[in-house]
Amino acid sequence: MEPHIAHIREEEKGCFAEQSIEEHCLNVARLARELTYEDEDSCGLKDLAYNAGLLHDFGKYRPDFQRYILAASGANQSGKVPPKAPHAIVGAIEARRLFDDPMIAETLAYCISGHHRGLYDHNEMERRLRHGEHKRWCDACEKLTSAENLETADCDDVDEPDDLQMAIRMLFSALVDADRLDTERFMTPDLSAERLRIKDNYASLSTLRERLRAKTESFSSAPDTPVNRARAYFLESCRTHGAESDPGIYTLSLPTGAGKTISSMAWALEMAIRNHHDRIIYVIPYTSIITQTAMVFREIFGEENILEHHSEVVVEQQGEDDKSDEQMSRLKFLTENWDAPIILTTNVQFFESLFASKPAKCRKVHSIANSVIVMDEVQALPESFLSPILSAISTLSGAFHCSILCCSATQPVYDEDLNSPNTKGEKYPPLVIKGDLVPREARYFAPFDRVDYHLEPQMVTSQELAERLAAEHSVLCVVNSRKDAGQVYRALRDLPKVNVGEMIHLSRSMCSAHLRKAIETIKERMREGEPTKVISTQLIEAGVDLDFPCVWRAHSGLGSIIQAGGRCNRDGKMEQRGQVFVFSLTDGSRPFGNIARGCNATKMLLHNLSNKITDPTDPEVIAKYYRLYFEDIPDFDTEGIGKDLTDDPEDINFESAAERFKLIDDEGTFPVIVPYMEEGKELVRKIRSHETLSREDYHRMQEYSVSLRQGDYTTLLGHGNIEQIPWGEDFISVLVDDDCYDSVAGVVISNHWVEETQTA
Repeated sequence: MEPHIAHIREEEKGCFAEQSIEEHCLNVARLARELTYEDEDSCGLKDLAYNAGLLHDFGKYRPDFQRYILAASGANQSGKVPPKAPHAIVGAIEARRLFDDPMIAETLAYCISGHHRGLYDHNEMERRLRHGEHKRWCDACEKLTSAENLETADCDDVDEPDDLQMAIRMLFSALVDADRLDTERFMTPDLSAERLRIKDNYASLSTLRERLRAKTESFSSAPDTPVNRARAYFLESCRTHGAESDPGIYTLSLPTGAGKTISSMAWALEMAIRNHHDRIIYVIPYTSIITQTAMVFREIFGEENILEHHSEVVVEQQGEDDKSDEQMSRLKFLTENWDAPIILTTNVQFFESLFASKPAKCRKVHSIANSVIVMDEVQALPESFLSPILSAISTLSGAFHCSILCCSATQPVYDEDLNSPNTKGEKYPPLVIKGDLVPREARYFAPFDRVDYHLEPQMVTSQELAERLAAEHSVLCVVNSRKDAGQVYRALRDLPKVNVGEMIHLSRSMCSAHLRKAIETIKERMREGEPTKVISTQLIEAGVDLDFPCVWRAHSGLGSIIQAGGRCNRDGKMEQRGQVFVFSLTDGSRPFGNIARGCNATKMLLHNLSNKITDPTDPEVIAKYYRLYFEDIPDFDTEGIGKDLTDDPEDINFESAAERFKLIDDEGTFPVIVPYMEEGKELVRKIRSHETLSREDYHRMQEYSVSLRQGDYTTLLGHGNIEQIPWGEDFISVLVDDDCYDSVAGVVISNHWVEETQTA
């Protein structure tokens, strides 16, 4: 019999190092068991993980795989290259042969069959397993089982999880990570050692808590104002709550400017230490917020303890003796499996990983178990996926020992079962929330009542609105679409009494690098007291620390209006109260989708309360608004994710669900690399010249990209403003006409603006 070799790598002098299949499988089994979390509600998952590890490479015992791996490594000098010999299906077949319980057999089959290719839909897995049985692969394996001494663990006491598909994901994630880690240890020991070195350099959660305490103690030197006293109260309330509370789902409902970021992290650290959680995962809806939050946390905790994982992470060059390769290796290591004490990520990265099917994206999922999860700006969760998202949150809390905090200045009623007659499709499962971290004591919340809201919409034209904005020294105007932003900006720009240098435009017609620069310009002008007039879509509403004396907000949902109000008199330094005016553009875009639904709910709320809302930030008022808003939603699972992720082990469709679970709907949109500033122009030049792109270049493509709707993309392409550069099996679109990228407005299409309601 030929040697059973799982991995072969060439050494100096033509020698080969070998690792037996048995050794590899035992290593993976032990590591998968270690990586799998289980408590009294998920008893037996560790045994399932162990068995998955033992059986995952069972197909490598087959003679045809041995011939293939020897030839592929160069050890077979016959010159013949045998065909590939897929092995994952064989282990899944063996798992079914060994276990009679359908739940155990199917769970192992899903994990093992997909550990290279990804989790299957059940029917496709069944087809492949039957095809494998016809090849009589199992007969050969049965003869080898006893000889290789691979003994499976006893799974008789496995309890069926309440959420089977999530348990399978956790097991699959642990198996994939364990397999990759052991392969890395054997094939590339230097990289494996580097991974361990990085892990050994993490500070403990107790040390991180002390660093945060040191930072917050410095706040005592701040002026003794009502706002600062309230922030100190909120911080201490969160810290005390975390030190005394058991795992569960909680809320933090603080007004904007109340120090929510630091207070929530103080709670998270106390909870993690008290309840022996492994890490803290901070989930944020928008990249515009996450970058700012990451800077704060790096300053407090040290860069080595923070992993920022989202689409726009860029490793900056450091000069001739830079450490970019080292930083990139660290980034790659940590993003693979989230093995870091503090993770900062986006809703997209977090939830699409939880519902993914591919191994690379699923590999980190097991690290979510036994974590503290802070959901910032939780009101931004998309209603069309609310049912599967809230179901996942409940499972993480109930079965996988996660402590979860839902943060928002406008807390939705996710804990209420509305049973709306308008809900024709899937309802959302209410969360079991244990309570809010901070009691609403009037004396501490009163300092944040610094804005007057004029909620009845004023009907104005763009010209009339521009006249009112021009009368203000500094003002923020938030609209619902890119087209409206351009229209109002032009109307204001064309007024003879307005200095164009005072005006700043913000919308997703601008690439991310452009937006960040514009926001920094706003902050600098405001610090210097210079007149500043900003026209923006709603991308500015969440997490961007700006402070205007006056805000004009296009008619929308109450939550959006309050978020816009959070950019008004934010620090309470004005002698007069800030003013927030709601308006409707008579010559603007017509609201649709969620914007229209929010407008209707706000209108109904004003009607029901006879226009007598003295404080729209009152939690009771916000709750009434969300009840009206949610009651108008026909389906909280528009893609039917729940129907694919059933409790029947023989009817789960992982791949189909993953394909449809996309929080950002990019159907009908096309990313285009734009020539913004010298760095963007250089990137466009390199792509057009077919130069080899560095890893940093690929990351920067996110920074210098704008998504265009199909009609606008086709227009620019037809005019020769966009070139499609062949790249591998696909192409990259670049904007080659500098005149089509305005230094103020971003992408301009034939002097008109993209009409698109913005939700991010």
